[in-house]
Amino acid sequence: MPNSEGPIAILIADDSPGDRTLLEKAFQESGIKSRLFFAEDGQELVNYMNEFIVYSDVNKSSCLVLLDLKMPRLNGIETLKIIKTDRRFKQIPVVVLTSSGLDQDVNDSYQMGANSFFTKPVDYKGFLDFAKLLKKYWIERAALPG
Repeated sequence: MPNSEGPIAILIADDSPGDRTLLEKAFQESGIKSRLFFAEDGQELVNYMNEFIVYSDVNKSSCLVLLDLKMPRLNGIETLKIIKTDRRFKQIPVVVLTSSGLDQDVNDSYQMGANSFFTKPVDYKGFLDFAKLLKKYWIERAALPG
């Protein structure tokens, strides 16, 4: 059953301020009404998830994680491993959105439990197309745990 109960929470870990801005604008333009949380790296994302699971969204509503791979402190593969091995988070879908298109990164992401892998667009139109695809599949069609 699609997510008819209201907007899901989208947790986004990406160290590029420009890409975060493009994603936010593309989400708005595509009509995504989800609550967004932006983290600058995997450590900030994991800290947010750990802190707020007790109080709020992560354990009371459907969530989706967008994860860059190439980040400081805690990279995407390490973050993915933490999410997918923690019983509190492992059911949360993780979509990798990264500048890397290397076969090794694709393979490692799926090996660690990623649900999808996308190479980052190079312009705003590409981000808008990605946002529309994300909305159509993950928000309007897919049933998310929560």
